[in-house]
Amino acid sequence: MTRDRGVSEVVSFVLVFALVTTSVGLVSSLGYVTLSDLQSAQQADNGALAFEVLAADIDAIESGRAETQSADVGTSDGSLGVNPNETVVVTIDGQTWNASGSVFFHSDDARVSYESGAVVRQSEDDAVMIAPPDFTCRDGAAIVSLVDIETTDSSSISGSSVRVITRRQSSRLLYPSSRIPIGTVTVNVSVQGDSSDALARHFAGGDWVYDSGTETASCENVDRVVVRKTTISVEFRV
Repeated sequence: MTRDRGVSEVVSFVLVFALVTTSVGLVSSLGYVTLSDLQSAQQADNGALAFEVLAADIDAIESGRAETQSADVGTSDGSLGVNPNETVVVTIDGQTWNASGSVFFHSDDARVSYESGAVVRQSEDDAVMIAPPDFTCRDGAAIVSLVDIETTDSSSISGSSVRVITRRQSSRLLYPSSRIPIGTVTVNVSVQGDSSDALARHFAGGDWVYDSGTETASCENVDRVVVRKTTISVEFRV
């Protein structure tokens, strides 16, 4: 009888010990996952704030208030780079102009990008516009400011902190090409790339008329139009 009780106590101890060990391991694993998620979210938040500063810097260059700007971006485990495949296309009366290139920050499954004034934060299943592009359609007028992004850095870069240096290379007025009154025209803008979904929602909520089939936003029947393009070089320094 005493022997049976002893065996039972040993078995009970082993079972309780195994349960406690499993519980501790499970809590530790869940805690690690939660902490990792929080760190990823914090990195994305920091990237979004840094890119709002970057957008303001480029806006200062566009408007002629500065020739060169610099901003520090804490990348931690993320990376910075330029995507040449993001393209904005503007069409007026058969004339077409485009701007290409976006600056991006990528960390885990989050991505923040800058393109022609717009700052977009993307995750696996959603895209949110943090800052709008410099595209205006209001009161019979349209203003479209395009930004061409150039870089000599062929790959993305990472480090605890990366300095992003932006410089004006050129700036020119694309439309109108003369002082002769243009009459009434329609301005069409289409965006091709990862940020197109967020930009589509932006256009749909304003005075632009957005066609989801062609992914084109139109500013219709305007008689005052300005389309300009600024080419900016981007350099990354660790």
